[in-house]
Order: sequence, then structure tokens, then C-alpha cells
Amino acid sequence: MTGLSEKQLRKAGTPYEKVYVHPASHASYYPGAAQMSLKLLFEPATGKVLGAQAVGADGIDKRIDVLAVAIRAGLTVEDLAEQELAYAPPYGSAKDPVNYADSWHPT
Repeated sequence: MTGLSEKQLRKAGTPYEKVYVHPASHASYYPGAAQMSLKLLFEPATGKVLGAQAVGADGIDKRIDVLAVAIRAGLTVEDLAEQELAYAPPYGSAKDPVNYADSWHPT
């Protein structure tokens, strides 16, 4: 987990939206890919990332690290969609799970 939780946001009265994605940990055609679950919390009006939770095995720490930096830098879900993250079939897909942000925020 990084940033704020739903419980903290509710308690503070902060408006937020949440989305869940369940991508593979790396390129699905490469052996050993496993499902991960990511939950992203963001401001509805601006898309600013407020918090994230992730569950999975390989590479889950990488995704939380990226999201922690995004929160600290004040990035939006649109910014996440444009990030160029390391790619190699055993470690991540060409479109990393963090990049799915473009489908997380309604346009």
C-alpha cells in the first residue's frame, strides 16, 4: 500500500474514485506470469493519484514504488498512462499494469 486508504479518505471527507485492475505480472506469453490485483484511488475532478494497494507476487513492489513516486510528485492517472517503464518479458509487459491508468479515469 502507498498513499491514503479508502478509510482515511472517507474519514477526511475527501471525494475519491477507485478502480481495480487484475493484469498479469509480466508478458502473458512468457512462462510464469501470475495475476496481480491493483486498486487505485484518485480525485474525481483532477485525476490526481491519492493512494494504491496491490497484491501479487513478482514485481508487485515495483508497481507500488512507481505509484508512491506518482503520489509524491502529484501525478494524475493520465500521467501514469504516459510513463515509460522498464520492459522485458520476464519482468513486465510492453504496457505495464501501472500504464492502465488511461482506462481508470473517465474522460
